[in-house]
Amino acid sequence: MKKKSMLSTIYKNNIILLAIYIIFSVLAGVVLSVSTNVRTEFIDSLVNNDSRNIPVSLIKNVCTIFLYSYLIPFVLIFVGRNIQKRISLYVDHIINRKKVFIPYHYFEKQEINDQINLLNDASVQVWNFIRGCINLAGYVIESIFMFAIIAQLGMLNSLIIILFSIPVVFYSVKSGMMYYDTWSRTAKLRRHSDYIRDILLDKTYAQERILFHYSPYFQKIWKKEYSEIRSTSIKEELKGAKRIQICGAVFCIYMAILLYILVSELKDGSISVGFAVSIISILPVFLNNLMARASQEINGIVRAKKSISTLDSFLKMEEVNYDKKVSVTDFKVIELKHVWFRYPNSEKWVIKDVSMKIEKNRHYSIVGENGAGKTTLVNLLMGLYKPEKGEILIDGKNLNDFSEAEIRSIFSALTQEPQRYETVVAENIGIGDIDRVHDSHAIAEVAKSIQIDEFINALPNQYDTVLGTMFTGGINLSGGEWKKLSLSRLLMSKTLVKILDEPTASMDPKFEKWISEYFDKIMKNQTCFVVSHRLAFSKNVDQILVFDNGEICEMGSHEKLMEQQGIYYKMYTTQQSMYEDDVLSSAT
Repeated sequence: MKKKSMLSTIYKNNIILLAIYIIFSVLAGVVLSVSTNVRTEFIDSLVNNDSRNIPVSLIKNVCTIFLYSYLIPFVLIFVGRNIQKRISLYVDHIINRKKVFIPYHYFEKQEINDQINLLNDASVQVWNFIRGCINLAGYVIESIFMFAIIAQLGMLNSLIIILFSIPVVFYSVKSGMMYYDTWSRTAKLRRHSDYIRDILLDKTYAQERILFHYSPYFQKIWKKEYSEIRSTSIKEELKGAKRIQICGAVFCIYMAILLYILVSELKDGSISVGFAVSIISILPVFLNNLMARASQEINGIVRAKKSISTLDSFLKMEEVNYDKKVSVTDFKVIELKHVWFRYPNSEKWVIKDVSMKIEKNRHYSIVGENGAGKTTLVNLLMGLYKPEKGEILIDGKNLNDFSEAEIRSIFSALTQEPQRYETVVAENIGIGDIDRVHDSHAIAEVAKSIQIDEFINALPNQYDTVLGTMFTGGINLSGGEWKKLSLSRLLMSKTLVKILDEPTASMDPKFEKWISEYFDKIMKNQTCFVVSHRLAFSKNVDQILVFDNGEICEMGSHEKLMEQQGIYYKMYTTQQSMYEDDVLSSAT
């Protein structure tokens, strides 16, 4: 989405409210200028004791005061807040939508995360840009009228005011650019500061925060970083403000000279008392609008424009295709050919020259020590990362040529740390296939297939029990129970390939033993991968891939690899006695 189309959409969706805001902004400038003549007329009527004209001029004066001081500000605030809410809803929507469609691997890049941090107040900045332009136009119209009035004391006086306005505009623009550049430079530090703040406040860290009592330590870090960010920003603000204040001070000196000229003209009888008093009363307001408010608006417009440019760049990023109407219903073989991968800003190859084939309805196990590259390979397989060298083919077609929707119809996964959804049990399972999220029969069948239906039926409201502690009446679960629910969510899915990354983590040895023994039955007629450094599943799969330092060092069935007495043999024999001891101890 381009910036112009975004702004034009905002204008189109808010055309009536914007028209009202523009009219009243312009009206504010006109009324302020007209009030000079109205006040002049009223004061001159009083001085000249013109009893016939006093009531009329008094009403005019009261009306202009009411319009400028009460009615117009009320309408501008009311309409402005409504426009801001509508803009905020629209801009936040397109930003959140974009975040959903950004390729997964983008979030591994620091510059992308910094850019997203700069968009935290994007909706406010879009409104600041629109509002600032309208208000500035109002000040310009107001200034034109005031220049014409001041020109009655001599055209030179108006020209001098215009000349004084030029450096104010220049420094306001420069200040706005400097401030945004500073804000952009500190994006990485702000992001880290926000992370430290989350450690101090977020529920996720609450338990260890209490157990290890590390809050004072992180509070010091947060305070230091926050102070650095604020002092840097304030320093830039003060630089621009000082320059504008100097201009303002010089402007005030000229205004004093202008007042002296005004008094001299009054003594000479060249102007009336009403005109003199009106100019004297209106000059401070005009000075404030021209020097302070207009300067702030220009500064804000420049900042907002830079923010909109960042938003424009963000919205132009590559998107994945989530067209749900497109899916892959079958495949024969998935092949990895000489695949290499390393993470951004890293020289180390995490995956090195991996070649393998995955055949339909066969079961595979990827084993190896932590850090061997198992999870990275899975992320490549699911299209979350792209190989730096080599290719992944599905029935001969490169994975990069599939749409995101097609890839998601092929792969689903149970991750090492699955999400805990604090909703009802049925939804926790059902969202594995969003089209069947309300299919209670299918949800119950999946729960029965992995023998968690008894545990669910024992809950207060069974499948309608709210989970977690975030909402009233919620029931918290153990880590293993959450993991079992996430496994059922995977089984609910209709994808062609199911990937289980460390599926037995947090599970008790009994359940781990049961699921490994019944694995073939649970995954009957399905293609699946089990990724684990535990080897409970290895005996029941068709092929085992042993990973070491990013490479496949051994491949074959359990029996074949045991005969070779290589890495797999050593891992299995080491774990076998430990695993059996765990099961026996849990049984007693």
